[in-house]
Amino acid sequence: MPVERLSAGELEQHVGDRPGICVVGGSVAGTAAAQALRTKGYDGEIRLIESEAQLPYDRPPLSKQVLQGGLDLPALQFQSTADWSRLGITLSLGASVTELDSGQRVLRLSDGSELRASGVVLAPGTESRPLPFPDEQARVRRLRTLEDALVLRGSLRTARSIVLVGAGFIGLEVAATAVRLGLDVTVVELLPLPLAPAIGEVAAQRVCAAHRDGGVTLLTSRSVAEVRGDGRVSTVVLDDGRAIEADIVVAGVGVRPATGWLAGSGLELGDGIEADAYCRTSADLVYAAGDAARWHNPAFGARMRVEHWSTAREQGATAAANLLGELRGQGAARTPFTHVPYFWSDQLGMKIQHVGRILAGGRSEVEHDGDGALFVTHRLGDRLTGATTVNRPRDAMLSRRRISEECERLGPPNG
Repeated sequence: MPVERLSAGELEQHVGDRPGICVVGGSVAGTAAAQALRTKGYDGEIRLIESEAQLPYDRPPLSKQVLQGGLDLPALQFQSTADWSRLGITLSLGASVTELDSGQRVLRLSDGSELRASGVVLAPGTESRPLPFPDEQARVRRLRTLEDALVLRGSLRTARSIVLVGAGFIGLEVAATAVRLGLDVTVVELLPLPLAPAIGEVAAQRVCAAHRDGGVTLLTSRSVAEVRGDGRVSTVVLDDGRAIEADIVVAGVGVRPATGWLAGSGLELGDGIEADAYCRTSADLVYAAGDAARWHNPAFGARMRVEHWSTAREQGATAAANLLGELRGQGAARTPFTHVPYFWSDQLGMKIQHVGRILAGGRSEVEHDGDGALFVTHRLGDRLTGATTVNRPRDAMLSRRRISEECERLGPPNG
């Protein structure tokens, strides 16, 4: 049966079989969920709802290849219109979900329509955190969407200088792209050592040194107090009073789960959408995946929310499979999402990869350092819990496999 669009009156009168599955969010977790539902044999209607008007697309290249001018929308799309049609997946583009009644599995959309579904996968992703300084004239840019990237790409072609606020992965990837395009690049970061919480001090020092050697001015333990200019950014004022001239300012100050619209849904919310080891939320037949999902990860015996591409893809497929099993009355056959996180970043000729976790009370050991490559392991006692590499992809993948095997055999490394 198709997913039905119901007016308020029709919704009141609607009884009987529920019609199909709705997936909220068209980024990597949502598309993986929709595809998995079909490939695992679900023959009802699948509706994928995405607030952007474009076909679902891949986001990691936005801060690199798209800004450099090497990729545009067709190359970024997960699938073409014809591919989605062949899978029998209905796309609802350009409309966002504004409310969810999780008990009845009724979704209300920004275009005024309502959908009732037999099952729901929530993959709304994240949204930018508010700026920690005033920007009343909206001079400061963000990089979240393809449109953001294309506008920024056009500006980079004529600009002479850029300031990046925040030295996370996105900020440093944009910095690496901009310095290669010949701009004067300054990065302002509150932490004394950017990236250290994510990849450890040794690798973070290597990445920061590469940026400084490449021509980036990296200012740490500093924050932005205000931006000044007449209609556009011209001066960035730091907390110590220093003023930096800039044609462009881009903020990368972190993200938060895009879950505000779920406040009255009846779902348990915390740092994201709370879910169990099977990605199941507090409501029947409603599952969560991706950057907004906080689930119990059996691999580490802890609740986690991970904002990385590989996690979103794998979790989307697992959530879909478990929802489908529940719909088929095969709940006992559900599979827990037992996951060793993995992410990567490409900057200034460095392929930075990290697997697993850096746990409190652990230690880091340099296994290899030379020939432009780095391999650092992170341990708790005698257990390998994580690894960080620069230009050593094989070591990263072997470490991920070892951590996964040990978690399966010995249980979580933190007890």
